[in-house]
Amino acid sequence: MEFLTLLLTSLLTLVSPAGIALDTLAEQTIRDRLSGAEQLEVRIDNSPSYQLLDGKVERLRIAGRGLSLIPGLRLDILEIETDAIDVNLRELGRGSGNRPIRGLQKPLQAAVRVAVTEADINTALQSPELYNQMQTFALSLFDSPLIQQIATRYTLVDRQVTFLSNNRVRFQTKIQERGYDDFLTLTVETGIHVIEGQQLQLLSPAVWVNDRPAPRRLVTGLLDLTRRFNLQRLENRGVRSRVLHFNLTPSGAEIALFLAVTP
Repeated sequence: MEFLTLLLTSLLTLVSPAGIALDTLAEQTIRDRLSGAEQLEVRIDNSPSYQLLDGKVERLRIAGRGLSLIPGLRLDILEIETDAIDVNLRELGRGSGNRPIRGLQKPLQAAVRVAVTEADINTALQSPELYNQMQTFALSLFDSPLIQQIATRYTLVDRQVTFLSNNRVRFQTKIQERGYDDFLTLTVETGIHVIEGQQLQLLSPAVWVNDRPAPRRLVTGLLDLTRRFNLQRLENRGVRSRVLHFNLTPSGAEIALFLAVTP
């Protein structure tokens, strides 16, 4: 949501000098905010164009390839298309953890498509800063005291993901208790399915510890944990979301989302 707020702040405060198309100026503004962009196209639909100065946009479309939102986090594809936007510019950007975008005069609705490669994910997992951010986000979705305890007591070293066919994925890491040198090698392989666009489901999961099948209770605990994953938990932050499409293959992972941010 921080990126969406930054995006709106950048675009809705643009003033196009004579002779410079607004779309071109918006594209350059977004490029300046990113760590890297291999390809980027921006289209702002507005008539009359001066409505932008009042925080109004009829439709915004962004299509990017090889975008690095922050160092270490690369998206192979990012596509965003919004409905009409109406924002009070004086309030925009004054969000908080519970209400990330303020100043909305009407709900902000958007369709988002993201694709990543296996290499993209593994690069992000090797970054301590990005890993901590992903861990914090996951904790907010799972809402599990057990995960809180594990995150405080243990650290995951040499994290690596392998994309498989049929929406399956393998995650391998070394688990090390803080303050000790010994570690265990944990491998989890599972299919992934999204129920009704919001609830995560693991299909035929298998877990190994030091290359040996893990105790059944560990697999059961993992299944119980993932049942807590639900995008409805974001609604207390003013965000409604639904997965429209999810596909995972050895060549990469792709997800399409509907997002609605309430005033």
